[in-house]
Amino acid sequence: RWSVREPLARLAYRHAYGVPRDLHAIARTRILFGRALGYEPDLSHLDNGIKAPPPPGPIRAAPTAFLLHGTSREAKKWPVANWIETAAALAGQGLIPLTTWSSAAERETAETIASAVPATIVLPKSPLEAVAGEIGRASLVIGADTGLMHLASAFALPTVAVFVATKPGLTGPLGPRSIALAPRDDDGVAVSRVLAAAAEMMAKGV
Repeated sequence: RWSVREPLARLAYRHAYGVPRDLHAIARTRILFGRALGYEPDLSHLDNGIKAPPPPGPIRAAPTAFLLHGTSREAKKWPVANWIETAAALAGQGLIPLTTWSSAAERETAETIASAVPATIVLPKSPLEAVAGEIGRASLVIGADTGLMHLASAFALPTVAVFVATKPGLTGPLGPRSIALAPRDDDGVAVSRVLAAAAEMMAKGV
């Protein structure tokens, strides 16, 4: 009963399986399915087989870097100034910064980034499949702790996850070209760390 979010609902279950809560969420889910269905998952390897949908529209003139600034809680957001500095640095490297939005507040952030870094393209609010297609052809994805960042990691794209208020050890990306950065006492999650991690992930082969 200590492995579930709803202990009272567990009383109605015919079968129950305990899973340690200090494991990564993906490992916990795989172990749970293995125990329920009678097999032993191979936790040493992760290959989800997920492929990005076809991208909407024509191929862009230069490689893109998708900046996923939006997230579910204010505490999980990376400062807008950091996104601007990151976008400027990536544009200086020849990448086209892309970003998008799903709420009025996120739109304001996206437009603030684009205003400061004119090379940035703000995509309109779009269906998930269209956003996934744009993410899927990006050369780099940098994101806050959000579902779209995990999608980029699942696509095996070079992905840098910025964890400001949550624990990457439990819910961070596990893709082969992904890295999660947590705050340090001296600089939080500094732009320099993010850019260094981005270069490292982009240098990795699939």
